[in-house]
Amino acid sequence: DPKPQRVMMEVHLDNNGQIIRFFNTHLELNRSLRLEQIKDFIVPLIESSDTPAILAGDFNETPEDLGVKYLTHYLTDSFIANSGLLIHTFISNQPTERMDYIFLNEGLQALDYRIQYAEASDHLPVFSKILI
Repeated sequence: DPKPQRVMMEVHLDNNGQIIRFFNTHLELNRSLRLEQIKDFIVPLIESSDTPAILAGDFNETPEDLGVKYLTHYLTDSFIANSGLLIHTFISNQPTERMDYIFLNEGLQALDYRIQYAEASDHLPVFSKILI
């Protein structure tokens, strides 16, 4: 039975007295572990309070995969505000899949979203302008 090897970072940001929870993760390569982490840990953690929350990172999943589909029942994929020409983040020199996300809970709204060319990683970075 595979054991999880990844972690998730949580940071509390103070925006003029309003706390925003920011989560960053790099999910497992193993599909069943990813789905388990999403269902049993990530979604319950984010849903545990009514604080605005951002979940970002490399999910090792495309939008069609079960884990991302599960997340989109609870969170908004900020890609809906994409104003750029790029729609894929992996592999950076010839991107053919989107595996990197910025998800928002009900307290936040994506105003803009972009994927940017860069050579710093095998994934392209994603950016979102968010209304708090």
